[in-house]
Amino acid sequence: MTIDKTNGIKKETRVRHISESFHVAALLAISGGYMDAYTYLVRGEVFANAQTGNIVLLAINIMNGKIAETVNYLIPIIAFAAGILVAELIRNKDSLFQRVDWRQIVLLIEISSLIIAALLPVGSMDTPANTLISFVSALQMGSFRYVNGNAFVSTMCTGNLRSGTQCLYHHVFRGDKAMRTRWMHYYGIIFFFIAGAAMGAWATHQLSAGITIGGWSAAQLSGKVILGSCLLLAVAVWRMREKKSSHFPN
Repeated sequence: MTIDKTNGIKKETRVRHISESFHVAALLAISGGYMDAYTYLVRGEVFANAQTGNIVLLAINIMNGKIAETVNYLIPIIAFAAGILVAELIRNKDSLFQRVDWRQIVLLIEISSLIIAALLPVGSMDTPANTLISFVSALQMGSFRYVNGNAFVSTMCTGNLRSGTQCLYHHVFRGDKAMRTRWMHYYGIIFFFIAGAAMGAWATHQLSAGITIGGWSAAQLSGKVILGSCLLLAVAVWRMREKKSSHFPN
């Protein structure tokens, strides 16, 4: 944070890192949608990116006396919380990383976790795979919080839809021209999330069409679909090699 004095008035500004650029946010949103499509279509029809549904199902199973089944929902919730915790720990150790940005370290951890998830058998190991993806989602959410200075989430759409619509209202009905770019960015992120989900669905259907390659069955191949998300995150790591930053009003 810096304080600029213009005409005797203090003006608070913050540094915008390359990780807050729209193209990096778009890559993360595509990956977020891709992961959600994967966990729903391949790993037992669950959405590992958002935990509200898991919390509700946890409560329902407790009230129904199905204590053993609550583990399936409790573990991803704990993994999500652990992901946020790890992201904070890495962020606050930024001084330890001299040659790479701490967010690149986070993305490399995400990629490693998703590779492990891809290697887990479909069906019998869906819960561990979804747990890893919940951890990855939390890491990403906790580490990438802004796009061009505006708070956003790359692994779900509810908050972006709310913020984007609020900005749209102020632009259209209040005549605030500064809000035009903001609502376009929010809706752009939602578009890329949808595109990522479509890509995940397409890849899943392509590898689940009853084919067998080199002894790999369709079910085994479908588990590897998540590697597509790894490629997207790898592009984001490469893009973030540029350590550009700029200042803007907070």
